[in-house]
Amino acid sequence: MGWYEVYSKDAISASRVLRKRISKHPIMTIWFIVLMFTFAWIVLRMYEFSMQQGQEGIFTDIEPNTLLLIIFFIFLAKSVADTTRRVVQNKELVFYLSQPMHKRGVLLGKFLSEQVFNLMVFETIVWVMTGVIVIFAIRIPLDIWYLGYAFIFAILGTSLGFFFSIFNSLKPLRRRFAVMLVEVPFYVLIYSVTADYYHSLSGWPFILVLISLTMSSLLLLFLCQKVFLDAWTYGISANEGAKKSVYDIFSRTPLVPRKLMGERLRALVRRELAEKVRSGQIWGTVISTIAITYGTMYAIDTLADVDVLQMRVGKYVYPMLVGMGIFAITTLEPGISSLSSFGKEGKNIWILKTAPFEGEVVAQAKALSNVALSPFIVLGTAMISAYYMSYYTEVKLINYNFLEIALFTAMGAQTMIFLFTGLGIWFGAKYPNFDESNRGNPDIMTMYIFAMACLFLGVLYLSAPFYLMMRNYNVLGILMMILSLDMAALFLYWSSEEGGKALEKLEYG
Repeated sequence: MGWYEVYSKDAISASRVLRKRISKHPIMTIWFIVLMFTFAWIVLRMYEFSMQQGQEGIFTDIEPNTLLLIIFFIFLAKSVADTTRRVVQNKELVFYLSQPMHKRGVLLGKFLSEQVFNLMVFETIVWVMTGVIVIFAIRIPLDIWYLGYAFIFAILGTSLGFFFSIFNSLKPLRRRFAVMLVEVPFYVLIYSVTADYYHSLSGWPFILVLISLTMSSLLLLFLCQKVFLDAWTYGISANEGAKKSVYDIFSRTPLVPRKLMGERLRALVRRELAEKVRSGQIWGTVISTIAITYGTMYAIDTLADVDVLQMRVGKYVYPMLVGMGIFAITTLEPGISSLSSFGKEGKNIWILKTAPFEGEVVAQAKALSNVALSPFIVLGTAMISAYYMSYYTEVKLINYNFLEIALFTAMGAQTMIFLFTGLGIWFGAKYPNFDESNRGNPDIMTMYIFAMACLFLGVLYLSAPFYLMMRNYNVLGILMMILSLDMAALFLYWSSEEGGKALEKLEYG
């Protein structure tokens, strides 16, 4: 019964953490519940309105089978992230593996935990949506069969995400590629069945096909059992197989002239950048940038024929969509990355605190390493979205000048990067999370407060330049944007100083 012991420990730990957070933040918990129901009401009302508009509705191009694939990929991505953190890179598993317990039991227990936690999230969403529909009498057709489809897709996404995370942690590359090829047919089958046979199969036939796919995917557990120990060993090894060439590249490449950066600061920045490359965080930034850029372009294209664009406020819609995309990616990267930068150090924080340099130098290095990823955001989400908004929208309500919009958007994105990085460094140093099982990532309460603070700073620094640009005072708007950029850079410097002072006073535990 080793698997049950692993699962029960995870379940008890999760319930204790949840109770602790609720008792510590009762008001924030109530606020989260209100936000959850409010968001559900907004989404369902928009969907109801879209259905009433017929073919001209906003969401009419999203087919039911497409929504099932979206659910599948959401739970796939969540499972990959959770499994990487809780299994592959979780050093606490050594306590299980050192016991007279077969590794199959550890793997099965963790797999069951991931399934139960994700299904609890799914059920919470379903109950909230159902409650909103009943309370507010929202006229949306309910299909019990579709709910069953979505339930199975959540299980499938969780299972394949669990396997993908373990297979993706194997070395060498040819071995990783070989085992991941076994998983590829399942993605092909899921897409083919959903895209081609959703409308022809309905009810029990489609349910039976999905159950068959789910049971077949569970056969990958036997392959996972063979490679699990190797994947975990590599995942918890911080330096083993770290590709010394990565560190050598940053040690040989001059980042900035020596007169502008001291040697100690240069060494720490190299360390931070090399760690981002080694851990694969830089690829996460690239993927997030591509996804949010695509989402922004999709939103611009979707709203091209909506009647709201014909109103007086129509000219604000596209710029606001671009701004929301930039805000999303800068809050995620580098904002959340800066927020968790001190917590991820874990016990290594003592090495940094006892090193022969001030805490301000450590904070500045972490800030600069996150700012170094600016080109991905400025050239990606900001510039591409601005270009798409200027030239590839079907409705031309404003005569957008691409050069002016591109300059303004690039400086606005860089302003957000400076602001959110500085806020993350200061907030992360003052309220770090040293839970190694969570890899130092902040809890949901901290991230929510941080996101609200980022929203406040973004509005504070960008409202005036945006207003001037919308009133066609383009030169004044750009000059005001330059001033905001300078003030954001000063905020970053001040936050790094304050974060360094907080680091000096920090106690691990």
